[in-house]
Amino acid sequence: MTISNLLKQRVRYAPYLKKVKEAHELIPLFKNGQYLGWSGFTGVGTPKAVPEALIDHVEKNNLQGKLRFNLFVGASAGPEENRWAEHDMIIKRAPHQVGKPIAKAINQGRIEFFDKHLSMFPQDLTYGFYTRERKDNKILDYTIIEATAIKEDGSIVPGPSVGGSPEFITVSDKVIIEVNTATPSFEGIHDI
Repeated sequence: MTISNLLKQRVRYAPYLKKVKEAHELIPLFKNGQYLGWSGFTGVGTPKAVPEALIDHVEKNNLQGKLRFNLFVGASAGPEENRWAEHDMIIKRAPHQVGKPIAKAINQGRIEFFDKHLSMFPQDLTYGFYTRERKDNKILDYTIIEATAIKEDGSIVPGPSVGGSPEFITVSDKVIIEVNTATPSFEGIHDI
């Protein structure tokens, strides 16, 4: 894979440049029933490339209802979440949503949902309140974070909204960082 100069400027932690992948190359990491965290607060700051690649994979392979996830986001998410609902890719969703397709699936009983005050949800997630049914004692399998840069020390510079990202990262088995070069770097605004 060829890495653009802009991406090289944004990802300044050299070990991560060796791990750069296209979104579709990550598909084998995802298994039915996993627990995922997404960065962001509304559609701003949510990952886009990996969720879209998963939708494309489900559509191409007729996996609707067969590749489903427990999805936790800092608040509501963007259109990717609604497409996931339309493709029956969500088992459980929290703490907040606003899309019509996901609301319809919740009301039909196809998606488990609970609403929690947004200021309390990330902390309660770290306590394991929402993943007690897991037998492996993990909380999140993957967290997908949108970032605008990665600094020399490996720290993440998030996009325009953070949501529950810091807490999601601390309880995630693995973290996938989507570096969005279409937006300006937010370095110095809310680095984590």
